[in-house]
Amino acid sequence: MTRMLPGVYSLILVTLFLVACTVTDIRNRTVSPPLCLCLVCLSLLEIPRDYLQSLYGFLIAFLPFFLIALFGSGGGGDALMAGAVGWVCGPRLSAYTSFLSSAYYAVVLLLVVCLTRDRKKQLPFAPFLLAAWLTLVVPGWN
Repeated sequence: MTRMLPGVYSLILVTLFLVACTVTDIRNRTVSPPLCLCLVCLSLLEIPRDYLQSLYGFLIAFLPFFLIALFGSGGGGDALMAGAVGWVCGPRLSAYTSFLSSAYYAVVLLLVVCLTRDRKKQLPFAPFLLAAWLTLVVPGWN
C-alpha cells in the first residue's frame, strides 16, 4: 500500500517545502539539506505511518539523483530533495514524480540549448520537481 500524508494541510506543507526549495535553488543554485530533513521529520509525526513504504519511496527517488550527482552533474541537494518527496509519497508516486520531473527538465534544457547554443548549460532542478508534484500529486491527493 502506497502511503501519502493525508489531508489538505499536508498538501500545503509539502507544496510550501518545494516552493522554498525552488526559490533557494534558483537564487543560490543549491538546495538546503535542512529543508529536506525538516520535511522528513514532519512526516515522521504522522501516526500511523508505513515506514517501509516511505523508505522504498525515499530510495527510489534518491538513488538515481545521487548517482547522477556522484558520477555526472548535479548536486546532492537535488537527491536529498527528491528523496524527501519520495519519503512522503511512497514508492509508486515517487517513481512517477522523479520520471516526470526529469522529463520536464530534459525538454526545457533541450529548448534552452537550442535557443542559446550553450551545450554546457545547467538548470536548477527544484522547479521541475515542483512542477511534477503539482501535476501528479496535487490533483490526486486523498
